[in-house]
Amino acid sequence: MDNIDPEILELTRQHMQSGRQITDEKYRSRLPEITAAYRLLQAEKDETPDFKQRVSVDTLKPDWKISVVACNESVNKSLHPVAELSIGDQRVELSVEQLSNLRYTVAMLMHRFHHYV
Repeated sequence: MDNIDPEILELTRQHMQSGRQITDEKYRSRLPEITAAYRLLQAEKDETPDFKQRVSVDTLKPDWKISVVACNESVNKSLHPVAELSIGDQRVELSVEQLSNLRYTVAMLMHRFHHYV
C-alpha cells in the first residue's frame, strides 16, 4: 500500500463494496494504479483472519490403529480386521472396505488440491 495513492485505494475500496464500475474519465490514465489497488485489496479480503493460526498438517498426529478381532462369543474364528480412528473426542470404527474408500477419497482430494494450487 506504500506505492498506491490513498485516493486510488479508497476509490477502489468503494468500487469493490458497491460493485459498480469506475466510470469517471479522470481515472482512465491511472488504470495500472487502480488494478494494483484492486489486487491488493482482493488479496487482503481473501486472506482469512485465522490463516496465521492454522496448525500445519505435518504437526498433526492422528490417533489410529488397526485391530484384528481373532474371535468373539458367537464365532470361534473371525479374523475380522477393524480400523479404529479417533477424531477429536469421537472414535470411529471402519471396515476394510470403508478404510479403503476413505484412503482413496483423501488421496484423490489431495491430488486435486495439489493440481489446482
